[in-house]
Amino acid sequence: MGSLERRKSTRSVLFLFCAGIAFGGFVRARENISSYKEIDKNGYTQIVYKKGGKKVQITDEQFPHTDPKNSESFIVWASQVGQYWQIFYYNVAAERTVQLTSQENNVNPQIFGKYIVWEGQRNGVWQIFLFDGVRTKPVTSGVYPSQDVAINDGYVAFSRKSVDNKWKVYYYDISSEDLVNLTPAESGKKPIIKNGQIVWYSTEQDKRNAVFYRYDLNTKLKYREGTLSEKGVISSNIDHNLERLAAEQGSGGSGFRLNRDNIYKIVTVDDIKEEISEIQGVNESTASETDTFEEDVDSVVEAEETRESTSSHDEEETTEETTEESTSSED
Repeated sequence: MGSLERRKSTRSVLFLFCAGIAFGGFVRARENISSYKEIDKNGYTQIVYKKGGKKVQITDEQFPHTDPKNSESFIVWASQVGQYWQIFYYNVAAERTVQLTSQENNVNPQIFGKYIVWEGQRNGVWQIFLFDGVRTKPVTSGVYPSQDVAINDGYVAFSRKSVDNKWKVYYYDISSEDLVNLTPAESGKKPIIKNGQIVWYSTEQDKRNAVFYRYDLNTKLKYREGTLSEKGVISSNIDHNLERLAAEQGSGGSGFRLNRDNIYKIVTVDDIKEEISEIQGVNESTASETDTFEEDVDSVVEAEETRESTSSHDEEETTEETTEESTSSED
């Protein structure tokens, strides 16, 4: 490098350095945050998060807090205020806490970016609610309960009991506000949603004979992944097996498409690939493979226990002793 080039390079470095100082310093690499709960000296669970090695306690009230989840900028959790559980979220940048709910019980908060979903009771019936960063809206309503809410990739998935007393799996598109029943012909529970696909299980009686399904949100195809025995899985723990089977990419073969009569009609994968190529101009050889899943099973179990404790709370006369039992189960 000649002397002229060296001088130009030096001036460029000095300019960038001065510009960095003028605008408040150089931009730091984004620091991930992690949220968790911690028991304080009085025996109450509090919500804490870490960012860049710094620990910050968000809550300090003398009642239990639980089930924290976080995105890059927000933390959400449930707190038992009086006899009911309520949903709160914390804006990390603004260092501000907001209470999202105040009616009856609200549990199992989940978060994706700025979007927060949870299960809340209205007139004693569990429903799904969505907070978009500005306002809260109900995703479900009516006399039939909904639960097992999950959110990712701009979609909300959940289980909902139908008129025939069977649980069905639905997904809700946040952008289009479309609501789709994925299980019109069979039951379904505990959907997982990530990387453009939804996985759930279907069972009428014995969980050992549960059938696992996968739905591709891009191709709109539904796949039967098989039963535990067909997969060679010995354990009967439905949550752990759901996570394990969801990590697989499926065996190919035939998928199912929802037709105009809301019935899934079998089609071949080759038919769908050809259709996608014609409509979107997608080259089959460059189609990306589906990423694998990861799910925090402990959070699913914890949310289930919280919901069960609050449901029994409503069925019996509310007493101080019942509140203490619910608190101890959460701690």
